[in-house]
Amino acid sequence: STQLFIAVADQMKGLPVSSQRISSWITSCIRTCYDLAGVPTMHTTAHSTRAQASSSAFLAHIPIQDICRAATWSSVHTFASHYAIVQHSRDDDAFGSAVLNSAVSQSDPAS
Repeated sequence: STQLFIAVADQMKGLPVSSQRISSWITSCIRTCYDLAGVPTMHTTAHSTRAQASSSAFLAHIPIQDICRAATWSSVHTFASHYAIVQHSRDDDAFGSAVLNSAVSQSDPAS
């Protein structure tokens, strides 16, 4: 077979594995990892794994150009707009922290 993934179970042995089956394996693996880590499982789909993988690479300080090349994105804008799930929350956290710190310092009579 010229397929990258082929079935090894007796009933389907040698037949190509469907993209739906591969998607199921990937999402099942991710859910298992969350369970083993004792972290609440977030909603995971095969498509969301792309965002998770690229955001994890970003957090590991992989250069954005390398992430885009690996994901076959022609523009950093694609990552920033659609896939940088961690970056969006990091920006929101920084903004929220700045607002709270400002409010606390203005209301603190000791400052």
